[in-house]
Amino acid sequence: GATFRPAVEADRERIAAQGLDADASWLLEVDGAVAATGGILFHYNPPYGDLYMAVAAAFRRRGYGSYLVQELKRACYALGKVPAARCNPTNVASRATLQRGGMFPCARLQVGTLG
Repeated sequence: GATFRPAVEADRERIAAQGLDADASWLLEVDGAVAATGGILFHYNPPYGDLYMAVAAAFRRRGYGSYLVQELKRACYALGKVPAARCNPTNVASRATLQRGGMFPCARLQVGTLG
């Protein structure tokens, strides 16, 4: 029952009411309610599109975030770009959502001192 579609100006108030990014370019609607929003940023690191997303609190832990990531990936590929995403490595929920949406870990940040 979820619909993935571009966000339009008329959606902005409903998006903000869910505590989500009213400037997001895509949304996921479930039974008429905005469940999640996201987008793709191309302002650095071409040809990669940096996916971002957020799920409204009432819709978390039900697979909507993973579905949104999957569809954002599809939209990115349709634009001829390569989807990429990142999150804090300690944010287990975001990392799992990205991986269930079809992303996979490809790098680790290491901090240390060289002698």
